[in-house]
Amino acid sequence: MAQVPITLNNRTYRLACNDGEEKRLAALAQDVKGRVEKLAREFGQPADERLLLMAAVLLADELWDLREAYDAMLAAAADVLREAAQDHVSAPAQPGAPASKAQRATGHASNLPQSQIHQMAVSPAPLPPANSGSDGKIDKNGDGRGKQGPDGSQQMGAGTSSAGTAGPATPVADPPARGKSSAA
Repeated sequence: MAQVPITLNNRTYRLACNDGEEKRLAALAQDVKGRVEKLAREFGQPADERLLLMAAVLLADELWDLREAYDAMLAAAADVLREAAQDHVSAPAQPGAPASKAQRATGHASNLPQSQIHQMAVSPAPLPPANSGSDGKIDKNGDGRGKQGPDGSQQMGAGTSSAGTAGPATPVADPPARGKSSAA
């Protein structure tokens, strides 16, 4: 077993860890040390026990938030997989057809490293831009009319109507009333 000296709030502690885990333990201790020092700057120098308790509660709060975000992400992924599975059941696969949504989502999710899953929980991906289609891809024409399908037909994206015009209008100022001048 390896031992790592850790100095926290001017006191040195020796913590044991498995061989090869010394760098990680030192990095974790450095993170805790930074938090303790920040608390000491903000609240003065309370007793060691109180300062360490405050740091522990802050860490627990962050962990709680991460768990909630992770659970929400897993629930959303489960909803997507359930929906994709229903699509797959309702539309039997054609020989040579592209993989179903469920197969693609499952394959993609199984290839994600744990660190990326945690990063996604902390910083969710931004929503697609307003001029994107239902598949999340940018409307390269920029005209809000969706994209062309492989057969040349017009495919409508999110926020477009069947007439090919932009969906709900963005609120604008009312035009000036007739006969009234807007100049002062």
